[in-house]
Amino acid sequence: MKSLWAVVFIGILMPITSFSQINHEGIPFYNFYPIDSYGLPQETWCITEDYRGIIYLASNSGLLEFDGSTWNTYYTDNNSGIRTVAAQPSGRIYAGAVQTFGYFEPDITGYLEYHSLCPLLEAKDLDFSDVWQVRECDSYIYFHTMLKLFRYNPKDNSLITIEAKTDFQLTGSIKNELYVGQGGIGLCKVVEDSLILIPGGEFFKNKMLYNILPYDDDNILVSDKFNIYIFNITKGALNRELTRLFTNNFSIKDERFYIIFRVRGDKYGVSTLNKGVYILNKDGSIHKHFCVDNILPSNVSYYGIEARNGNLWLGLDNGVVKVENASPFSKLDYNMKNPLSINSINHLGKTLF
Repeated sequence: MKSLWAVVFIGILMPITSFSQINHEGIPFYNFYPIDSYGLPQETWCITEDYRGIIYLASNSGLLEFDGSTWNTYYTDNNSGIRTVAAQPSGRIYAGAVQTFGYFEPDITGYLEYHSLCPLLEAKDLDFSDVWQVRECDSYIYFHTMLKLFRYNPKDNSLITIEAKTDFQLTGSIKNELYVGQGGIGLCKVVEDSLILIPGGEFFKNKMLYNILPYDDDNILVSDKFNIYIFNITKGALNRELTRLFTNNFSIKDERFYIIFRVRGDKYGVSTLNKGVYILNKDGSIHKHFCVDNILPSNVSYYGIEARNGNLWLGLDNGVVKVENASPFSKLDYNMKNPLSINSINHLGKTLF
C-alpha cells in the first residue's frame, strides 16, 4: 500500500517538477498596446526615451508620445511617416522622415513643434527619400539615408553632407565614432568630413550590414540579416574564436535579424522578423526568449530598446509591448497556449514542486 501511495505522489509531482525545469526565472509582467485599441501604427520603426522617461515611437502615422497613460501624435512639416527618432538631454527629439529631417521641441505649453533642418541644405542635396537612422556621435547629430549622411552641429546650427561612393548600409556608434557599411567597399568610419575604410573592413564589402554595436575594448558586434560577426577593430580582422563561440551558442539559421540592441548585464536584445525577441548573453547563449509561446502577441518585431528603468519596449507588427524585464517579480507560467493551474507550491533543496 505504501508503494502505491508513493507512485501516486510521484505521479502528481512529476508534471510540476518538469514545469519548474522549463523556465527558472519565470515570465516577466508586461503590457500590450494593440493597434486597434490605441490607434497605433502597424509598423513601429524606432523607439526612444527622453530624460523624463517619456517614450516616443517613429511610425507611419507620425511621432507618437506615451507618458504612461496617454498617447499623443505629432507631425512633420510634410506629414510623412517617421522612420527614426532620438531623444536628447536638451529636450529635443531628433527625427528622420520621408524627404525631411529635423527635430521636435516643446513650446511654452509643452506642445511639440517640428523644426525642419532641410532649409540648411544646398539645392543639390535635397534629392533624398527616407531618413532611416539618426545618431548622436561626438556632439554631432547624423541623419542617415541610403546615399548621403547629413551631419548637424547643434552648436552653430550648421549642416554638412557626406556622400556615399556606392550606397550606405546602416550605422553604429563605436567609442563616439560613427561606423557605416558601404556596399562593395566594406565597413567604414567617419573621420572629420570624410569616410575611410577601417583596417580589415573589406571583409564586409559583400554583406548587407544591419547592426554595428560595441562588444568589448577591442571588438565590435556586426550583423547582416542572418549572421552575427565579432570583429576585432584593433587587429583589423574577424575574431574567429569569439564569432564561432557566439554562433555555436545561438543557432541562427532560421532567424531573420532586424535590430540588435544593448541590454544591461552585458547582454544583447535581438528583434527578429519571424521568431520574436531574444535576450542573449555575451557569448551568444540564450538568456531569455520572448515569443507567441509566452508573452508576445506576434513573432514579428521591428525594433526594441531597453529603457533606463530596465523595461524593454518592443515594436511589433500588431502593436507595442512593454516588458518589465528588470523587475524582481515574474510569473511562473508554462505558456499562453497551455496554461497550468497551480494550487500549492513548495521546494526541496533546489527543486520546485
